[in-house]
Amino acid sequence: MQTTKKLLMLLSMAALNVISMTVTCLAQVYSGYVKNDNGSVLSGVTAEVVGQAGIPPVLSDANGRFVLSGIPAGVSAEIKLSKSGYLPVYTSTTQFYGDNYVTFYHSYVLPTQDDFTTWGVSAGKGILKSITYDNNDNPIAATVTATGNSHGVYAVRYGTDCALSTPDSSGIYCVNNVDDADIITVSASYPGYTFTPRTFIGHADAKGQTAIRATITFSFYVKNYSGSFLQGVKAEVADHPEVTPAFSDQNGFITLSGVPASTGDPVEIKLSHNDYLPLYTAKTNYSTNLSNPSSIAFALAKQVNFSTWKITSGKGILQARTRDQDENSISATVTATGSSHVPYTVTYGTNCDLTVPVSNGTDIGKYCVNNVVNGDIITVSASGGDYTFASRAFIGHADALGQSSIKGTSTPALTSFAPTSAKVGDTVIITGSNLTGASVATINGASVAVTVTDSTHASIVVPANATTTGVISISTPHATGTNSTVFTVLPNTLTVSLPGTGSGSVNATSGLTLSCNSPSTSCSASVVYGTSVTLSATSSLGSTFAGWSGACTSNPCTFSMNGDQTSAATFTLQQNIKTGTTYYGTLQSALNTLVDGETLLLRGINFPDNGTVTCNRSGVTATLKGGYDSGFSVQTGYTTLNGALLLDQGCLIVDRLVL
Repeated sequence: MQTTKKLLMLLSMAALNVISMTVTCLAQVYSGYVKNDNGSVLSGVTAEVVGQAGIPPVLSDANGRFVLSGIPAGVSAEIKLSKSGYLPVYTSTTQFYGDNYVTFYHSYVLPTQDDFTTWGVSAGKGILKSITYDNNDNPIAATVTATGNSHGVYAVRYGTDCALSTPDSSGIYCVNNVDDADIITVSASYPGYTFTPRTFIGHADAKGQTAIRATITFSFYVKNYSGSFLQGVKAEVADHPEVTPAFSDQNGFITLSGVPASTGDPVEIKLSHNDYLPLYTAKTNYSTNLSNPSSIAFALAKQVNFSTWKITSGKGILQARTRDQDENSISATVTATGSSHVPYTVTYGTNCDLTVPVSNGTDIGKYCVNNVVNGDIITVSASGGDYTFASRAFIGHADALGQSSIKGTSTPALTSFAPTSAKVGDTVIITGSNLTGASVATINGASVAVTVTDSTHASIVVPANATTTGVISISTPHATGTNSTVFTVLPNTLTVSLPGTGSGSVNATSGLTLSCNSPSTSCSASVVYGTSVTLSATSSLGSTFAGWSGACTSNPCTFSMNGDQTSAATFTLQQNIKTGTTYYGTLQSALNTLVDGETLLLRGINFPDNGTVTCNRSGVTATLKGGYDSGFSVQTGYTTLNGALLLDQGCLIVDRLVL
């Protein structure tokens, strides 16, 4: 009987060990795609996990893509890529934690022997060749160092052909002629950035390739579900053993440095403590430092919490809140869909026992996705109100909590605006909703500041560069709303006047077409805001241009149409002829109105009339007296007419007139 009990106990322990091994060694996948040095994708490339004979190799498909499955979590290994006609590629040594997230983000380039010759790689040696990236996945000219356990410091070259001694904008680095089996640590440096080193194993006649990426710092708080901050919580980046874990202090504060920055290779942060169940964040792309922890806090759960939430052993839970762009909890309906379990049931509230979202109180925004499957890829989405939510992707973990807020942004809505057409500098009133926080608007792409009155009203001033017709959009820090009604930017008006006793003309020589002539007193034209306009004034015979006023100050004048503009060209009549109290500038103008018995007094000057002057006044007899001074009081000389005087009709008596 005693022997039977011992046997049963051993069998039970063995079963527990098997279960434990299953949880710990969750199989994962690794995905990527392969191309050659000319950028063409390569099919039929063998992808395998080095040293793991139990993991079946796979071939890349017609798009160069491959997915390696069944990699045990915790395994630290290289991925090898090979194809006949090419030299093999090995990744850096990577530790796998049980990630089934397929992104095809990792790109690999298989070299040829000709490439090795170009790069200066000797037979029996290898090369490490890849790219350094900033925190937005842009290549960066970082300085790279490489040190081998047996070789010491390796020389590093740069550029596509490994021919440069200093980094260039391509970010490509080359560690040439590495020794077979040497363990090589590759690091990078660039002002303002921090990089996590990579560890490679040298391979003869092969290339090592893994990008070196800038990292960010992630700061946050950790507490339990009673609200107490936790000390000694370990924070680490799953699948990235090169990142040194961090631990929370007595205030629950953690700063995790070295988090890989990327826009296409999201990572999980794992939090663990001996007294609590582990917590995993959603898969997240990090590109900027998150150094304001006051708005970021995670809560670790105990087994008693899992019991309250009715979580089955071997399953997990996703529990967090739906929040707006300002981190305020908001009520929203959540859906969760897994790649292997479609769909999951979502509950709400602190105890995960409500079937509808909580709309007020301390439980507002709390959601629960219960009993998620270990290793499942779960997409969590939300909807509600005027908010647009960004979906989050979680990896299900057995007996663990997934926690990341689902953020919603309220999109500003433009119901109407008035007026629907206006000039640059005019004010436009916008009516809509969710306008609070709006900082900028655009009119057909031209930016302008926004003045917000309240959540439903705002105003803008038509900007100088909004010179065309288009739609109006308004943006908050988180979203942009657009009204489809077309807004018309009206041109400005240029008004030219011709004041004074004389006559003349004004013509535009650039910027627009305009010709304004006496006897018109004014002319106008529509001109696009900002147009450079040049005007020129010319006096008529017998008149003098007296000057400009308004937009013009010289002749010719050039000014910018920065709004409606006016300009006046003043012309003064030359008092060359007097009859009674009336003056004329030219003899022809005086003869045109000549009456019988009239006497014209002419100044003793060379008259401005050109060509033939004609008198055609039937039945009129008049006298022309020349040689007068400027006051028309004394005849001191003669008047000269530079041309002919034709008497067609009428009779003229001429005195002191030289023809």
